[in-house]
Amino acid sequence: MTTITSYLYDNSVIVQILDNDNETKTRNRIVYSRPIKVYQGVDNVITLQFRNNDQKAANITGKTFTLSLTAVAGEQPVWTSNVIIGNVVTAVGTVVLDKSSVDGLTQEYYNYTVTYTDGDLKLPAYVDDNWGAAGQLQVINNVF
Repeated sequence: MTTITSYLYDNSVIVQILDNDNETKTRNRIVYSRPIKVYQGVDNVITLQFRNNDQKAANITGKTFTLSLTAVAGEQPVWTSNVIIGNVVTAVGTVVLDKSSVDGLTQEYYNYTVTYTDGDLKLPAYVDDNWGAAGQLQVINNVF
C-alpha cells in the first residue's frame, strides 16, 4: 500500500521591530529569513510574529501594520494588505493572500516589506538582524 505524507505548516515569518530601550541587549540574531512560498489556486495565510531585538514579543499596541509586495525589478507595490492582529500580548498577526489576488500575480519572485505606523511615523519592520527590511516571496502554480 502506498502512503502519501502531507504536512500542515504555518507560513510564518518573524518580523523585528526596533526597540529603543537601552537596557535591552540583542541576544539571538536572525541571520537568515527564509523565502515565503505562496501558491496559486488557493488562499494563502501568512503568520507574522513581531519581536523586539531581544526576540521577545514586541509591544505592538496602537500600531498598524501593512504587508506589501513589489516585483523585484519594480518600485510600486503590486499588492498591499493590512495585517490583522490576532493577539496583542503574543504579538502575532496574519495576512491572507486570497486565491483571486495570488492568481492575478505572475509566477516569479517578489519582495515583501512590512511597515507600521507609530503615531505620525511610518517605519519599516525588519526581517533579519542585519536591518534587512525586504524579504523574498515566490508565487508558484503547482497546487492545482
